[in-house]
Amino acid sequence: EREIWIIHPIRGQRARYACSSCGWQAVCPSCGYSLSQYKSFGLCRKCGKKSALPASCPKCGGMDFSRGRSGQDRLNEQLSKLSTAKKPRILSLTQANELDFPENGVVVLTDAALVAGAVEDIRRRERLVTAWRRLAAKAQIAEAQLIVQGSDEILVLCRKVLNSAGMEEEHALEMSERQLFGFPPSVTLIKLLVDGTEQHAQDVYERLATLTPPAITLHGPYPVPYRPAASGTRFVIQLKVPPQIALDELTPMLDAFKREAYIDLDPVAFFC
Repeated sequence: EREIWIIHPIRGQRARYACSSCGWQAVCPSCGYSLSQYKSFGLCRKCGKKSALPASCPKCGGMDFSRGRSGQDRLNEQLSKLSTAKKPRILSLTQANELDFPENGVVVLTDAALVAGAVEDIRRRERLVTAWRRLAAKAQIAEAQLIVQGSDEILVLCRKVLNSAGMEEEHALEMSERQLFGFPPSVTLIKLLVDGTEQHAQDVYERLATLTPPAITLHGPYPVPYRPAASGTRFVIQLKVPPQIALDELTPMLDAFKREAYIDLDPVAFFC
């Protein structure tokens, strides 16, 4: 008789439209990302474009596309066949974050690796740990039973960071990795977003290079992918600043570019 909530971050029918016989999978014709199945069409999670899905595999002719993991729609179809009076409720990540869990209920997280969403950036692991701890705290407040599925690595991480000692260890590991690759906050990173043509972005880069101190390294310009056509093209220029240089010292230099670039002094993600 307990209320059951299932947090299942995969939307649609299936996460991927993949052939069970040979492993072929449908990809977005625009960006090459895997298509998720929504009824009779495929949806790209990166650029948002819809595409037709083949009835048979173009590689082997197979008709079984059940290789991809079930999404919320398919899971609801399966749960509707249960004979119990009280059906489990399927939640998206947004609902799981906004709603209070049922008192003394059962909360099932089908994949702990997806609890922070699917965005890839340098804070991915940090965001996963934060999202997991918040979810676990909500379950504790509601005195609910929390059942978690995931890979061995993710489950070990989830168990470790539920206490202060584990969190301190995770923070130390995260900082050492960021120092190794030169990621913030171990290295100060400034990001300039330049709209327009690639030549314009290159001109900005070259003018910036003549003004920056030798200790600062410049990277780019990198194109920002998956921009809507109506928004135009955008490029990213990165400046890595050594700790001995204060950001205040760079203000006059950056002021010269504030009319033709968005300047981010504390970026949490970057394109490469």
